[in-house]
Amino acid sequence: LVAPLLLTIGEPPRLLRAQADAAAAPGIFAVLREHWRVLVPLYIGFVANMVASFGTSAWIPTMLMRDYGMTAATVGAILGTLLLGMGVVSPILGGWASDFAARRNAAAGRLWLAFAMFAVQAALGAMIVLLRGLEPTLAALALNSLTASCLAASAMVVLQESGPPQVRGQSIAIYLVATNVIGMGLGPLLVALLTDRLFASEAMVREAVGLTLACTGGVGVLMMLVALAAGKARVEGARPEPA
Repeated sequence: LVAPLLLTIGEPPRLLRAQADAAAAPGIFAVLREHWRVLVPLYIGFVANMVASFGTSAWIPTMLMRDYGMTAATVGAILGTLLLGMGVVSPILGGWASDFAARRNAAAGRLWLAFAMFAVQAALGAMIVLLRGLEPTLAALALNSLTASCLAASAMVVLQESGPPQVRGQSIAIYLVATNVIGMGLGPLLVALLTDRLFASEAMVREAVGLTLACTGGVGVLMMLVALAAGKARVEGARPEPA
């Protein structure tokens, strides 16, 4: 129902200029070779977030049913309400926070925000393991859903701003392919392997979920620091030397 409304949107003039400059613009592989020190950590960090998102969303219903004896219908009602609320709030809040961070620090504000959200994600992993009550657990899960969704929204903007306009669509396509193949393929499997192989108990899904969040959050923190350092080095290297 919404798609036909796109026909009412005019073509922005900037795209016409981009078409004229397309022949001289670098391709996506040239951009990746030139800026890999920034882009590769970004891809790894944001894909790690999707590993956590797919993994936890696949196993949290099982965790709640096993830990609290809930029925599938009860879990569905609780998580459905939670995800509905977070699904509306998260993109709006994530976009506002990202823009606010960019206004405060145009060069690295969005990356520092992503760094902070990954740190929160890692902390929430530990909290989910330690908190046993239903209400605190649901609060931690709601905050984790908010954080993961904000990170997913930030990823789109950060990746688009990390390369020239002519390759933005391709850079996002790479991200979406990676998040679906790696995130959807590895996330649920990782939680299951941790439950069966590391903890060797079907009753320890909570621990597997928490460890997954802690690990992916830690990976994200590290990758954002690497990207920040690489971006700073790139900016300093581009400055003209004093006469």
